[in-house]
Amino acid sequence: MTHDLHLITVTETNLDASIQDSEIICGDWSVIRRDRGRPGGGVMMLWRPPVKLRRLPQYESEHTEELWARFELYGHYIYICCIYFPPSCSDLLYFQWFDSVNNMCKTLNSNRLIVVGDFNFYSCSDECLLGFNSFLIECNLKQRNNKVNKNARVLDGVLTGAELSENDVAIECYNGVTLHTCAECARRAARSRATLPRELEPCDVMETISEDAEAELELDKIKKKYGPLGESIVVVKLEKHAKHGLGLSLAGHRDRSRMAVFICGIHPSGSAAKSSPPVKVGDEILEVNGIVLHGRCHLNASAIIKGLLGPVYKFILLRRKAALEDVAVKPLTQFPTALEEEVSFLFIF
Repeated sequence: MTHDLHLITVTETNLDASIQDSEIICGDWSVIRRDRGRPGGGVMMLWRPPVKLRRLPQYESEHTEELWARFELYGHYIYICCIYFPPSCSDLLYFQWFDSVNNMCKTLNSNRLIVVGDFNFYSCSDECLLGFNSFLIECNLKQRNNKVNKNARVLDGVLTGAELSENDVAIECYNGVTLHTCAECARRAARSRATLPRELEPCDVMETISEDAEAELELDKIKKKYGPLGESIVVVKLEKHAKHGLGLSLAGHRDRSRMAVFICGIHPSGSAAKSSPPVKVGDEILEVNGIVLHGRCHLNASAIIKGLLGPVYKFILLRRKAALEDVAVKPLTQFPTALEEEVSFLFIF
């Protein structure tokens, strides 16, 4: 290797239970790993003193190949994730992971978070790529890797809110296996015992933001994300009740070559009818609880919303004056006498 490293993360390890840790490491190196058990998968982290690493299995999903750990150096720490998404991975798996990390970032400083791994975005849908961009904005993360592989693709991510230069990120390939180095800044500090970079803050320092400031920051992110769509962006929270439901009826775009999710009816007994700010017929749903629905089929959107845990749903809506002309059906004015009688493919309970 061309770098004197203290932490290495590896994807596509191709390891299984027949290979012992002692066969992988030597000297003062330690390892944690998560094997797929068949060719092409698996992730691991290797480290050596003075670095301390503690695995955080509570953050790991059983459906994704990922490792989470707390990296500590001289009383300072960061959180590190190593993840591998195989080619042709389902969009749902990506969105579930985006949502999980987004929830973590609500309590973690993004300057103390580094995500490294192989995302294989070349095989993703356009909706997934849009979801990834939204995920970066929501979590205040940036892609710090611009290195391409032999196929001229940037498959690998080094995502963090900390400011890193090109010298801080080293990616080296050996026999087709990419080694992601996510702690060059800590390596320099370990060698010189110099002052740590500002992004590695002391453990006892906690940032507090008032609710108003946090809401304003969130609204700025939303406007930055969806501002190019134009006109008015509306954010509203709806609480689903067992008896009344959300009371929304969805429809697609009048032009069948285009996909969109419009609100075509609001049940007077549902929570949407009592929302503040008000939800209006013709509003286009862009996002619900961090899941991007912009550009999706309204039937798929209905299934996605029904699958969310709730009971509170945060809707991001696009409001346009001419939107009613794009809705596939006329606004609904008649509803079932009880929400339980609503048609399953049309209404969100």
